Amino acid sequence: MAGDNSSLHASTLWAQRKDFVFLTIALADSKDRVVNLEENKLSFSAMAGSPPQKYEVLLDFFGKINTEESKVSEGAREIFMRLKKAESGFWPKLINYEGRKAPHWLKTDFNRWADEDDSDAEGDFNFNDGANFDNMMGNLGDGPEFDADGEDDDKPDSDDEDLPDLDPSDAKQ
Repeated sequence: MAGDNSSLHASTLWAQRKDFVFLTIALADSKDRVVNLEENKLSFSAMAGSPPQKYEVLLDFFGKINTEESKVSEGAREIFMRLKKAESGFWPKLINYEGRKAPHWLKTDFNRWADEDDSDAEGDFNFNDGANFDNMMGNLGDGPEFDADGEDDDKPDSDDEDLPDLDPSDAKQ
């Protein structure tokens, strides 16, 4: 999991879906990048900073990855990976770190995270799929006290009562 003592660790975010693991290694302006993805592990190294220092990320995955269907995209500021799980399902953790603490540089990417129960409803609130908001808003007031058409507006409500003056000195004038 850790390399030699002269290497630094790049900040790494991870998230998962039923069929994929997403990894983002944040390392701006890095050079000499080496990404090695195997079925059960990932190794990454690069030089970055001024003066240049070696950065590493070494991960032993909890489950197996389908390397043929996985993708790595390298940008100027980060390396993004979309790793296809060999077997569909949610992992309880990303890496095996039995008897040790999870590394401090490995964090959950909550912007991409999906829980097991969220995965079935992944597309429910996609605003680009032509959702009918009139029906959605109409279904909000199904309770007996909700008046969607506004017919009972002339009847007195509890908020129609006169309010007492807030400042007692105003009442004397």
